[in-house]
Amino acid sequence: MFRRSHGSGHDKALNQLFDKYKEERKDVIGIAGTEQLCADLEVDPSDVRVLAFAWRLGASKMCHFTRDQWAALRDFGVKSVADMKRALPKIMDEAIADFKSYYEFTYTFGLDVDRGERTLPAETAIALWRLVFSDPRKQSVHLDSWLAFLEEKKVKGISKDTWDLYLVFTETIDKDCTNYDAMEAWPSLLDEYVEHLKGGESQ
Repeated sequence: MFRRSHGSGHDKALNQLFDKYKEERKDVIGIAGTEQLCADLEVDPSDVRVLAFAWRLGASKMCHFTRDQWAALRDFGVKSVADMKRALPKIMDEAIADFKSYYEFTYTFGLDVDRGERTLPAETAIALWRLVFSDPRKQSVHLDSWLAFLEEKKVKGISKDTWDLYLVFTETIDKDCTNYDAMEAWPSLLDEYVEHLKGGESQ
C-alpha cells in the first residue's frame, strides 16, 4: 500500500508548483489548472496516466486536487514538471501493482458528486472500463463483449456492486464462461451477460 503524505510542512518547490496550477480564488486545482497541468506533462486529459495520477493523489472527483492531495507527490521527490513527467511511469506501475484499489477508485472518481450521482451513467462507465483496462499489463478478456452487451441492452446505469464484481468476474471466469456458476452471488446484469453469450453461441 502506498504512503500518504500530509499537509503540514510542504516542500517549498512542490508548494510553488501547486500554486502555478491552482485557481485564483480557491486553494484547489480545478478544470483549467488540470488542463494546463496535462499540457505541461504532454499528456491528454483522457490518458490513463492521468487517471492513475488522480488515484495516487487520492482525488475525490475529476479535475479537482487539493493542496494536501498534491503533497503525495513528495513520495516521488517531485519539485518540478520534469520530475512529474519522470514520476508518471512509476505511478502507473503502482496502479497496476495495486489494481483492485485503483480499479475501485475509478468508479467513485467517475461520479459527478456535484450533481449528487450515486450510480455511474453507463456511457461514463463504458469509457472508464476501456480506460482502466487499457494498460497491456492488465486487460480483460471479457471487455469487448461485455461493453457491446451493455450498449445493445441500452443499460442506463452501473451500480458500484456491478462495477466491483466485474473485476472479480473477469479475473476468474473463462472467456467462454463455462466455469460461471449462476448460483453464486453475481449481479443480475452479469447473469444476463453470460446468458446472452451462451445464447449467441447456441444459435
